[in-house]
Amino acid sequence: MCHRFTVFILLIGGFVLSESAFALNWMSGQKLVDSCSAYQQNSNDEKSMFCASYVQGFLEGAEATDAIVEKTVRAEYQEDLSSYEKRAMKTRLGERRKRFGATSYAHYCIDPGVNIGQVINGVQQHLKAHPDIRNLGARDILYAALISQFPCK
Repeated sequence: MCHRFTVFILLIGGFVLSESAFALNWMSGQKLVDSCSAYQQNSNDEKSMFCASYVQGFLEGAEATDAIVEKTVRAEYQEDLSSYEKRAMKTRLGERRKRFGATSYAHYCIDPGVNIGQVINGVQQHLKAHPDIRNLGARDILYAALISQFPCK
């Protein structure tokens, strides 16, 4: 009986101590800065591919979630709009959505012809202009750079 109890305690202790292995660890801004700097030196380097993958994943995730949020908000508010407001929303917001996608509601608009290297260059330009943001998280740096370098017009 004592042996089973000891094994049970060890198993529980192992799960509790290993909880951090399952926790999300957000990327630091400095890691993004370092990997994106490496990208500008050699875009095929393993460290630089981390930057490209992170930026691509951020953009694809934003596109996917923003589209769902947009659809949900439209459905929720369509009931309360007059026919004039519905037409205005469809015309004005629809054109913006067609050109830039759902991320235009997040205050950045990347033209379809822009490649990942251009986005990374924009991030680097933003970091040079605002070196004080390097202590932020990677997602905050990237989001600020996207708004600054790819504003909606």
